[in-house]
Amino acid sequence: GSCRHVRRVVGGYGWALHGLAFELQNGTRLGKFLENDGRHMDLLGDHGLKSRGGTWTDLQDCERILKVTGYNCNEGYLAYGIHMHTSSGRTITYSSSHREWRSSQFSFEAPRGHEIEAVHFSNGRCNGVSSVPFIDWGARAENIRDAINK
Repeated sequence: GSCRHVRRVVGGYGWALHGLAFELQNGTRLGKFLENDGRHMDLLGDHGLKSRGGTWTDLQDCERILKVTGYNCNEGYLAYGIHMHTSSGRTITYSSSHREWRSSQFSFEAPRGHEIEAVHFSNGRCNGVSSVPFIDWGARAENIRDAINK
């Protein structure tokens, strides 16, 4: 059994964060990567993501992203940088070090019992997250077995 919903995350950055996506257990990818001219890239094209410096980070089984913090970017793209804080105490960071582009701070947290599955950006600012309730397939299977065996 697995309680993993987000399988891995990918981020790309240079002078700004220009790509962030979450790959779910079923292969769906949520997020966006931008070309230098601002056009959206195909998230399913690994070659394109790699060409934009996309670096994948795997989540462990039952590790969930609970909170994101970081800085917005005054030159557009997605943001300046992001830190994703997980249930295991790990922080996954994708961030520029070109300080002139750094602007205001952001912080978004999933409601209790939920995990973040997507982060939303507009014009260099992080403006929210999407979250879903935890999936715990192991516990769910046990509850079903208990109900059957009663």
